[in-house]
Amino acid sequence: MFIFNYFEQKLKNQEFQRFLRFSLVGLVGMGVNYFFLFIFYEKFNLYYLLSAAFAVEISVISNFILNNKWTFKDRRRPENIFLRFLKFNLVSMGGIGINLLTLFILKENFGFGLYFANFFAILGAWLWNFFVNNFWTWKSE
Repeated sequence: MFIFNYFEQKLKNQEFQRFLRFSLVGLVGMGVNYFFLFIFYEKFNLYYLLSAAFAVEISVISNFILNNKWTFKDRRRPENIFLRFLKFNLVSMGGIGINLLTLFILKENFGFGLYFANFFAILGAWLWNFFVNNFWTWKSE
């Protein structure tokens, strides 16, 4: 019963709900990322790190749109949406750095396959992106 009460309290917590929404948006972004990574790497034969960088940036754009409309809808100030997107993209550059470095290390040093390594690279950037965006891009008043 204690465990049920604990999770019931967590689900009522607004910040926990925000974290869940951010995570769901991230899952959609992961699908976008994998789709475009496949297209750039397999179909256009681009170098895997360049393919990954393009795929991440496309997923950043889709994640911004979804997070702005859903995850942080209660924090949308009358601020210029372009400025908010720039903030989100700056935060995401840190995530891209984490992503590409993790991808490179896992693929080149540990022999992971590209798509398997990409999964861990995405996870590495996920927490960074949530916390920095939560406290800076869509900071509460």
